[in-house]
Amino acid sequence: MRRLRALGLVISSPHSRRVWSAQRGVLAFPLCPLFCSTRLYCSEAYINGAMVLLLLLLSLSMLFRDDGPRRSSLILAGCVGGLAALARLDNIFVIGMIFLGILLVSVPRGNGIPTMIRGFVATGLSLGLPFLCVVTPYLLHNQLSFGHVAPVSGAIKSTLPDLTFSIGGVSKLGQVCFLAALVGPFLCCFRRCDAHKRFVLLALSAGFILHTLQVTLMTSHHTGWPWYYVSGVINLAMLLCVVTDQILSRLPRCFARLTAPAPILISALALSIGVTSYAVARYRTPAPPIELGSFIERLPQPPAGRWQEALGLWLSDNLPPESRIIIYDWPGIIAYTSERGVLAPDGLINDYQYNDDLLKEGTSGYLKARQITYWLGPTSPGIASDQDWYNIEFLDDDTQRIEIFAPLYDESAGTFRIVSTNRVANLRDSVAHPDMPDLSRWRID
Repeated sequence: MRRLRALGLVISSPHSRRVWSAQRGVLAFPLCPLFCSTRLYCSEAYINGAMVLLLLLLSLSMLFRDDGPRRSSLILAGCVGGLAALARLDNIFVIGMIFLGILLVSVPRGNGIPTMIRGFVATGLSLGLPFLCVVTPYLLHNQLSFGHVAPVSGAIKSTLPDLTFSIGGVSKLGQVCFLAALVGPFLCCFRRCDAHKRFVLLALSAGFILHTLQVTLMTSHHTGWPWYYVSGVINLAMLLCVVTDQILSRLPRCFARLTAPAPILISALALSIGVTSYAVARYRTPAPPIELGSFIERLPQPPAGRWQEALGLWLSDNLPPESRIIIYDWPGIIAYTSERGVLAPDGLINDYQYNDDLLKEGTSGYLKARQITYWLGPTSPGIASDQDWYNIEFLDDDTQRIEIFAPLYDESAGTFRIVSTNRVANLRDSVAHPDMPDLSRWRID
């Protein structure tokens, strides 16, 4: 209910109503179900979306004043932009386009080039300095704690300085949002698309296009999760708002009562509650596959929760608290539920030093120095799909040779072996869950 009340405040503000549709408030139709059904309950996506919406609202409230934007409003927008960047770093593309739009709209013309330059500088400083004040402590903390300003996960996923092209790295939802962003600028030609709507469509569309190009050309990792596309979903909602408003404005007068604010908002609320309830019912328990980009298909409800949770609880019951494990995949949820030390060889939640130490000490030396004594991985080749961070070779004598890579550098750190006599437990037999894959736990000598 708190999310619905907050969303209602944003939609009901004067500037929001003008953007959504001057008098009908039709944004509630697309925005509520699209934003609330991205299966992101209790995630940072709501903070992300709220900050983007608040930044847009602040921008509209100060840009279209008769006396122009106030310095205090620019400072506040800079602070909110910093919070949006902290909510999700790849928001920087949308934030940059919104700030650029503020600069272009707010600087007065016709007073000479020197005056325009001074206006650009003053506005840019009023936005940029508060933004840096919010973001800089985070960057300094990273530098002092980890030796780098950005998380290692972004560096691992990045292909720079090389460029690639992989549209498959963008999910179906992302591809839909990208097509909407390409269409967005053309909708600005609609007669009913006023300056408010044009600002929102152009800023969000340009920002999301840049974001998608960055994923497509400079990333070697899948981005199928919908929280990558919150700004794209909001932009899609804006686009549908403009299209809906254009259609409703052309309806005959006999349908005027149907397009009044009350029926529109009641229908929007009913649609939002229905879609959100469906999403809650569908995603409360199961883990949606990454490749699913829509929310139309229904997922089966597993009878015993997720197998990763069952495995973590089993490890908690059967391993001493000081045990340390290197695991083939799913390190986060298994470490959380087991409360045991888990090494994630994909490196995404490690630091830069992990990659350097791994290469320097070698795989066996690294595991021995840190008392990592168990390997949890596939029993047979059937599920041993090679990843960027490991390679499993099944030998004839029922021995496995496991090669671990430093993911930041994509370099091999060496191998370690496990033999059948070191197998402690067949987890498919030990963990009572119908979806448990063919995994085992081995002792590392």
